[in-house]
Amino acid sequence: MLESICFRVLRLSLQMSILLLLSFLGNKWLTRRFAAQARCFLWMAFSIRLLIPASLSFALPSWGAEIQKATEAALPSAAQMGQAEAPVFVDVLPMGSTAGFAAPAEISYGQISAGEGIALLWLIGAVCFLLAHVGIHVFHMRFLRAHSEIVCGGEQQDLLEQIREELHVRRNLPVWICGKVDSPMLTGLFHPTLILPRTEFSQEQRMFIFRHELAHYKRRDLWTKWVFLLAQSVHWFNPLVHILAKKANLDLENACDDTVLKGKDRLYRKAYGTVLLDVLTNQTHAVPLSTHFIGRKEEMIGRFRNMINTAPKKKGYGFLCCVLVGMVLLTSTLYPAPAQAVSAGASSQPKATPEEIAETRALLTECLKGSMFEGYVPYQELPLSQENYDRCEKAEQAYRSLLLKADARSIAQEYRKNPSFLAVYGQGEKDIQSGLFCCQANADIPEGNRKMHFIWLDFSDVSNLQVMDVGTIYPGRGNDVDERVQEITRQWHSIEEAATEFNIDLSQYEKAFSMMDPAIIENQADNLGWSLQEQLKRMRGYQFEQFHHRQMTAFIKKDHTEGVMIHMDRSGTYVHYFEVPTIAERNQRKTLESQFPIFRSECKA
Repeated sequence: MLESICFRVLRLSLQMSILLLLSFLGNKWLTRRFAAQARCFLWMAFSIRLLIPASLSFALPSWGAEIQKATEAALPSAAQMGQAEAPVFVDVLPMGSTAGFAAPAEISYGQISAGEGIALLWLIGAVCFLLAHVGIHVFHMRFLRAHSEIVCGGEQQDLLEQIREELHVRRNLPVWICGKVDSPMLTGLFHPTLILPRTEFSQEQRMFIFRHELAHYKRRDLWTKWVFLLAQSVHWFNPLVHILAKKANLDLENACDDTVLKGKDRLYRKAYGTVLLDVLTNQTHAVPLSTHFIGRKEEMIGRFRNMINTAPKKKGYGFLCCVLVGMVLLTSTLYPAPAQAVSAGASSQPKATPEEIAETRALLTECLKGSMFEGYVPYQELPLSQENYDRCEKAEQAYRSLLLKADARSIAQEYRKNPSFLAVYGQGEKDIQSGLFCCQANADIPEGNRKMHFIWLDFSDVSNLQVMDVGTIYPGRGNDVDERVQEITRQWHSIEEAATEFNIDLSQYEKAFSMMDPAIIENQADNLGWSLQEQLKRMRGYQFEQFHHRQMTAFIKKDHTEGVMIHMDRSGTYVHYFEVPTIAERNQRKTLESQFPIFRSECKA
């Protein structure tokens, strides 16, 4: 999970760097055209976006489907990614027949991968950067408190109260007099304090100082500075983010000056600038996370020029909205709408001739002969009640629509390109809530090699189809169907026992055993098995010449945020919890290991 967050941050930092560069290059134009407060809003929007390492996903309009068709063939298949075969979960093996682990009960992890190392380095850097600044701030505060005295009463306190009432500041800010500071400052996030140097200020100077610092408090600039610091901490490796914080702090001072000087004439502005110049002349160092101003000569000149300039500037609401839209689009994932979504409602089932229908019907009878499903026929051929007929029709359409969402390279394409149908058993008013979804596989192969795919459906709740992938059956092998069902039943009982042992509530999960499961299709998780297997290879104690991803029993949580994989053998029961990133996030990941990262493992002998 840490690796996933790290690479989201890196990607976001790179994307935002484009906007930051454009903003810095146009800084003179921004300063000349827009008020300082508008620029503060801009820097704040950038900082907040930098603190959210997630991207939105937008589907392009219908013409995107054509792009998707053109690019689908260019997408790397599992074999091209270094795998021996396509990642399908069709065959269900008995749990006792595969000794996958020869390790003791405790899993130990080997050396960390390069991605994990980068993620760890990023986290250490972010924490150290933040703690260093917070530590320096706390040290300064304790040092200043030890060398300060609190002002109680007197003309200075009366003046502060008067200005506080004028500015409608309800909070009574304590005032410290400290001989260790060079200039006035406001500091303290939850308990803001006004600290003054041990200098004899005139009444006019005190008035301007109090107005300036109370304006900072009223504007909540201390909170804003913390947002900039958090953005710097998360993106400590990006110099552009540090430049952003520096420019933002400068514009906070300019915006505060604008607040104090709003509606004032040139004489008032000149007097304010004179007092500010006297203060800046004595200031030699700054306390982190406080209101202060120490900058280069050019920045100080720009600040005084801003105070003298009385020309109206734009508030920049329209410009800010344009920037926000550009920022969202730049840091979001745009992808073509799936072709099946564009043509929703259109039937994708190929037209079958009467001869093909008869041939498929005969093949179905031969494949199911001697099995527990003998006698199952397409529901249209049965004298069902209208209620049962409607239930079967709705289930068939619901599952066929679901298969349209499956990856075109998966086995689901067999159900899309060949005639498929729902077969059930029953007559008249008998309640029918389950059946077999069937299709003839590879209809173009010689007759002697014909076979059928079978998927058992529980459609007692059509909105929540329960699927068991029976697999591929050849004519005259009806007993194979019964063996598959028995194996799956034994497997399920073992899974339930393991889930109880590990306190896993399976009612909160959906099965992800095969490519036919709704959870796999809805999440486009066709690489789930390969991703987990590649990660488990990095763990000690596994004999992978005896272990295959088809033996994994996985579940995906109903909120599609995470999943769990359960595996049992003679040496113990093993449970691995993995993250389920969004489809857009997975599309940007380069390795199988990063598709569904494991974040916790448990085992019991």
